[in-house]
Amino acid sequence: MKIPKHILNVPLEHGEISVVLADNAEEMLQHSAKFATDCSELGVGVMLVNCGLSERRFNEHTEHIKKYPSCDHLPKKQKPRLIAYNSTEGDLIGDSGTIEAMFYQAKVSVVIIMGWEWTSSTYARKERLLYFMRKLAKQGNAVVVYSQARTNPTAGRPDRGGIGKLAMLAYGIVNVQGSIEAAKVAPSATPIVATRDEMEKVDKNIQLVMNKINELPEKSEENSEGESSGQLPVVSGQLGRGKKINRRDAESAEGEEVDSSMVDSLIVGEGEKINHSDAQSNPELSTINYSLSTPLSPTVH
Repeated sequence: MKIPKHILNVPLEHGEISVVLADNAEEMLQHSAKFATDCSELGVGVMLVNCGLSERRFNEHTEHIKKYPSCDHLPKKQKPRLIAYNSTEGDLIGDSGTIEAMFYQAKVSVVIIMGWEWTSSTYARKERLLYFMRKLAKQGNAVVVYSQARTNPTAGRPDRGGIGKLAMLAYGIVNVQGSIEAAKVAPSATPIVATRDEMEKVDKNIQLVMNKINELPEKSEENSEGESSGQLPVVSGQLGRGKKINRRDAESAEGEEVDSSMVDSLIVGEGEKINHSDAQSNPELSTINYSLSTPLSPTVH
């Protein structure tokens, strides 16, 4: 299922790894829990992996998220779920088999790793974890990693003394405080999440409606012109065929002789107007008959 480009102003993309920097553990915990909840509300499966805090503290702050120690404890029915998993032994790569099994059962497409500094107890484990994360991204998942690094990493470049090679894999790197302030100024709109089948049904319904509209009889060009312009068509023999007079002037002059000074302008052809002053100065134009001896009425064809 397609996910939006940003949630809480954190860049998010299928097949990519994003990094979120936090100043302290409490800030990291609160932001990651809200981020996971917001993703889940959009209808996607989300897995929040705790590595940076004790299980007791993590469980107390995320009571609304169900924790599962293994895939065997998950409900049998496969559907997108919001789940959490504790990996506090410094061996997240050792839990990769369990995580992948839970991915399948809970239809997870967004995985959030909280506490990058505590994911691996050795350099070798962290190197293997980087390749495992690349594997998850290759499978079409969005990976978000929370870190408390004190450096200023740049996406696409190694960050020495900070998140290291993870910065090279990052699709985007943001700070928690920066994302919160940006959300206050320009909050992201909640997108509509729909399956491919639902979108195909919508397209078919739109096509059916358009077909019905195209089958409707078209209005005559003359009638549609009269309705849209707000002017009354003139009966043949009055001011010449096809000539029109302003509706306001026609109503005020109905059934009586109209003086030439009462008529602001006459429309002789499409987009062509003759003013009263022009009619007086030009003898050819002054021959136009302004007499309206009979009321104006629409021409019936």
